[in-house]
Amino acid sequence: MRLKNIIIYIALPVIVTVLAIWIISRIWPDDNKSSLASVVKIDCKRHYVLSDANGHNLFFAFINSDSLMEGLTWNKENIINNETESEGFWINQSWLYPSCEGKIISSVSDTTDLIIKNITPEGFTEREIVYLKKENTSITQKQSELKYYLKVHGVQDEGYNMVAKYATKIHAYKDSINKELAILKEIKKSKHIKIYIKDQYIATCKNKKKQNIKQVCYLIKKSSDNRIQLLRNFNNTMPDNVNAVSIMPWKSDKKKKVMAVCFRFDTPCPEEIADNGSSIYTETLFHKGLFSGIKTSNGIIWREQIYSFINNK
Repeated sequence: MRLKNIIIYIALPVIVTVLAIWIISRIWPDDNKSSLASVVKIDCKRHYVLSDANGHNLFFAFINSDSLMEGLTWNKENIINNETESEGFWINQSWLYPSCEGKIISSVSDTTDLIIKNITPEGFTEREIVYLKKENTSITQKQSELKYYLKVHGVQDEGYNMVAKYATKIHAYKDSINKELAILKEIKKSKHIKIYIKDQYIATCKNKKKQNIKQVCYLIKKSSDNRIQLLRNFNNTMPDNVNAVSIMPWKSDKKKKVMAVCFRFDTPCPEEIADNGSSIYTETLFHKGLFSGIKTSNGIIWREQIYSFINNK
């Protein structure tokens, strides 16, 4: 019994000491090197698909201010993506232990999906048909003018060749519009019209040699206000030589001066010049920083809000 007590008396302080060291190491503020090792650049490539239950598909880059399809095509080989970028950083789900598993928090760079929520696919389809019919009429008129010019010009000089090239492009454009109109009319007949979003996310981080490493990611979820998003790479692990920030279990001090850490700069910078998605730190002792939030176009989202977003399913 005495031996057992001795073991307990020896083991208990060791366990307490190890736990204390572990907790201190987990809550210890980041230095410049580790904070920079957490940042990534996020490139988002997005296009939309208008489809029906019969397999008719049209692809477009985004919805313009007139609620029309921009970059419309029927050909998969000619899909145009709307490309946007922001910043982000690797993040742990819990502060107590390494729990990143390939997760990245970043600001939302493409908010055109908000427009989709206020659009009915049927009305959207009809509006595009009306627009393309008007466009078709305009092109037919232009074709007549070009045909007349080429007929009366006579001499095949530089001006003639330029107009002939332009006329060829116009003819191809009209053929494409006719194809798109035909598909739109078929889609309009369907009772099940849907608009899909196709996103591709590429995260770029730097290794020890400051070389760019790219990883394809997928979207886990977006915040209800569409300001931040949680991404994850496909192998569910962080690359070598990168760092994941941890969210401390106490409230951030919003009165303290903040600095931003972003992909573009090798040192912390003022929040005002940092890109959206940059990590925000408050200064602590020994010129270190405590992770406090993320910069967005509508201000800082603080770490306690980020924690709730990440951990609420």
